[in-house]
Amino acid sequence: MLAYCFKALFIVLNRYLWYIQNMLDSEKTLSTLKQYNDSLYSLDWYGDVDVDYLLSTDTSKVLKYVKKVRQIIKNKKVYIKYRSKFGCSTFAFRNNDNELLLARNFDYPPSPCIVVKTHPTNGYKTVGVADLNTMLFGYKKRALSKVKNKNNVLLSPYVVMDGMNEKGLVISVLQLTDKITKQKTGKRRIITSLAIRAILEKCSTVDEAIEFLYSHDMTSSLLSNYHFHIIDKTKSVLVEYVNNVIHLYRENDWEYQCLTNFYITEGANNKDTYGTDRYEIILNALKEHKTFTSEEAFEVLNKVNQDHRMPILGLFKLHIVTCWGAIYNPNELTVNVVTPHNKTPIEFKID
Repeated sequence: MLAYCFKALFIVLNRYLWYIQNMLDSEKTLSTLKQYNDSLYSLDWYGDVDVDYLLSTDTSKVLKYVKKVRQIIKNKKVYIKYRSKFGCSTFAFRNNDNELLLARNFDYPPSPCIVVKTHPTNGYKTVGVADLNTMLFGYKKRALSKVKNKNNVLLSPYVVMDGMNEKGLVISVLQLTDKITKQKTGKRRIITSLAIRAILEKCSTVDEAIEFLYSHDMTSSLLSNYHFHIIDKTKSVLVEYVNNVIHLYRENDWEYQCLTNFYITEGANNKDTYGTDRYEIILNALKEHKTFTSEEAFEVLNKVNQDHRMPILGLFKLHIVTCWGAIYNPNELTVNVVTPHNKTPIEFKID
């Protein structure tokens, strides 16, 4: 009986110390928040993101995912809100040193972005970019610099749209207009956002990332479908879910590694061919050049920048812009980011 009491006391004390440490880590993290301009912020995350905990619990729906994240960051008021549709473009290319890099545009309603670094004790260090619209700070009347309670930025590592880890593995997600993926094969279920976070912290190569995706049942986040572009220092792969089945396209069977917002899988439901014009621009550039400098790659991204009004259900038009462009270098462990307020790239490096 006495041993049981000591064990219970130890569990309570350990939980209390964990709670205190998380609070201290959150305060330290928020103290690193830095503004570069009206479009770009950065944050250093201290403490563990607790991916193992998220993977061990039921996070098969966005609301469940947010509930678990709230427990981790000790903030019951934070929540996630996505707009109905976003664009995006990615392409893999080689530089003059034959190093493989990934270029990416993120297109969405006007919003700042935040570059977040993580330093977990039980996973790989990462750097990624999150959209502040996701955390409700992106609206013109609610700029992050004017918000008193900035705790929502603690969500940023859990909702990155692209990122890289210390092993040089890079992942980017792009939206598709189709019914959601909802695999039911008896494996552990995950949503899109957790898949990105877990791959960044737990996988070191493209092959490991693919193995991770095959070992889980995917449920797409928020009433849409997605595909992924993943690279490491030597390989690139495009990953699509079509009718709940994974389709892979490596360099040997899909020479020009680029994506926008329609399926490349033959026979898939491309009811919306949004992004075909951007795809053709990127594809032609890849066919014309065997290698690119970073400056030349940014020029290609600039050619597919977005700034237009997109009709939604015939009821209204949604303003879509390129919120950020980024080039990830797995060999240098750097990401260079441009936004509407900094046309000259700002570099971030995994330390």
